[in-house]
Amino acid sequence: MKNSLQTCIIGVDGGGTSCRVALLYRQQRFEVVLGQANATTNLLAAVATVQSGIDQLVSRAKVSPEDRASCQAHVALAGVLQDKDAQEIAARLTITRVRVSDDRVSTVVGALGDDTGVVVGIGTGSFLARQSGTQMQFVGGWGLHIGDEASGAWLGKGLLAATLHSVDGIGSSSELTNGCLRRFGDANKIVSFASSATPSDFSEFAPDVAAAAGNGDEVGKALMMQGADYITHGLKQLGWVPDEPICLTGGVAPAYTSWLPADMVSCIRAAKGTALDGALKLASKAAAKVKAQGQTT
Repeated sequence: MKNSLQTCIIGVDGGGTSCRVALLYRQQRFEVVLGQANATTNLLAAVATVQSGIDQLVSRAKVSPEDRASCQAHVALAGVLQDKDAQEIAARLTITRVRVSDDRVSTVVGALGDDTGVVVGIGTGSFLARQSGTQMQFVGGWGLHIGDEASGAWLGKGLLAATLHSVDGIGSSSELTNGCLRRFGDANKIVSFASSATPSDFSEFAPDVAAAAGNGDEVGKALMMQGADYITHGLKQLGWVPDEPICLTGGVAPAYTSWLPADMVSCIRAAKGTALDGALKLASKAAAKVKAQGQTT
């Protein structure tokens, strides 16, 4: 059978807001963006989303049955915290050669390539990472129930809590909390919303928090400062030193630029690529390894 490992590569970047799938085939790149794919929130739904994306691209690219059989994929999903989750996801997909990881790894590889540096990954969820040589260290990424500090979902949840505190008279009110209360109508509706809200639902409030903080709103400032504090301490715990590159990735991370210490801000560098690029790179490395081992089926 012809060795086509280099002709069909699939990368997946799935999170609480969206799932992006890319396919490299015969020197062309095909992409599709679908709904959320978080393994913790709903593993089976995440698998269905990933499979749908793969099927769409395989069809669009007109991948031959032979090439599909030998295709190499790397699926990076938020919420893959245990090996058994990765194994279950891999077993449910129709691609035979597939590796599954959490989305932190692909984000780091996409942002830094092979360089030494740190990544502040903050979107709907959050994590911090440092790469040096072949080693990666992480802080966070535990999910909104018990973590995801500084994330969009965390900011949104914090705003709702601060609004309820202002209603109870045990916390300060501000234009931000007053606006939140007007949006819902009353405190009970906030509680009702929060009882079934997903991380993505909470994160919809993050832009309001960041904008209000930039305009001097005290509640907004307190939330952004608390988030920046978490980032600062986390990066130091990972071993970051001045002059080491810092990549801000995710939709919310750039909002913290104004709130981080000056020595960190001066080290912020543009990411080399996206988490999807990282997933494709990891899949390509896996395919090259298979080829080097002489597996041609």
